[in-house]
Amino acid sequence: MATLKIRYLVPALMVLLFLVSSLYFARKGAEGPWHARAMELWEKEEWHNLCALGENLHQTGTEDVESYYLAMLASEQLQDPAGVQLFAARLTESRVLNWALEQHAAKLYKPDSLRKRIALFRTRIMFAASGALFLLLILSLRKKEPYKLAPALISAAGLVVLFL
Repeated sequence: MATLKIRYLVPALMVLLFLVSSLYFARKGAEGPWHARAMELWEKEEWHNLCALGENLHQTGTEDVESYYLAMLASEQLQDPAGVQLFAARLTESRVLNWALEQHAAKLYKPDSLRKRIALFRTRIMFAASGALFLLLILSLRKKEPYKLAPALISAAGLVVLFL
């Protein structure tokens, strides 16, 4: 009886951890505390100040994804490929789930390692994993013996992608 509960508990905990982590990183990709200042600089077309804001936030350890994104776009306006690569790398290292930011960063950023390429497409991979997980759980409801291992493996793979 106890082993049966553990056989169901471990996959359920993996799925729950996957879902909670996904929600956390999706929330992390929303507007940050520096949104108003970054948008003000963007509207005034103060590209150098916007890049400086992104750099200062990084140096102080304050992670604001939107500021990194706008600094990446400002570097593009300044025709600074090194700045574009720098802020795009910081954007992907921030581990957020934001399709629009990643999609634009993918057009500008050419990562040099497989880990960085996976991080660049993190949101798309997570949507695919979530879709597969949802489909598998729906199919599992129609069976007498629900799937246990497959949802746990999909969740584990999703967690690995999140934390790369």
